[in-house]
Amino acid sequence: RVRHAYLPLEDAMGHALGLQPATSIVLDKYQRLMGSPQGQVCLDAARQIFLLHPFDSAKALVCGLTFWFDGWDPNSSMSKANKTPIWSGTVTLVFATLDGIIMFVTTRLLASGPGKADHTEVIQRLQENIQQLQESCSSSTFWVRAMQNHAKVYPFVLHTVCDQPERRTIAGLMAGNSKLHSCFGVSCDTT
Repeated sequence: RVRHAYLPLEDAMGHALGLQPATSIVLDKYQRLMGSPQGQVCLDAARQIFLLHPFDSAKALVCGLTFWFDGWDPNSSMSKANKTPIWSGTVTLVFATLDGIIMFVTTRLLASGPGKADHTEVIQRLQENIQQLQESCSSSTFWVRAMQNHAKVYPFVLHTVCDQPERRTIAGLMAGNSKLHSCFGVSCDTT
């Protein structure tokens, strides 16, 4: 059995919001991402959920998720310790208001494991985790340091990239022949 390390999304989100600096510089690319068609789908889904489950005290936020999964080959240099292939997954958390205004962006390491192994168990756990967070977002809150208040957060996948992103733009594919295609589809409309 292959062993992977995995950090649940709620822990990554709670850590990010709890340690959020008082002021943040947000790059334009994140505002464009939230303004994209996929970003609008994310915002619409969050608005619908929060409309169906109104609340009083907490703020409502959207957390757009962008994932990057990649394998790393061994390094033959004697000065580096990477002697066997590894695999890692990161998530960039794009926190925004329901109006689509970006408040805060941060990236966290989410998963790691052996490089030449089957990572399906981690991806399945991640999908289950996102679904569970979406279903419970109206009843759970996160402390947001910058707002000095609690917030209900609706997570939504904005973008996923796997393996060598520098090569994927040629074909517009997310991960070539990866098993992850069935989970997330392709990363762009190639028509």
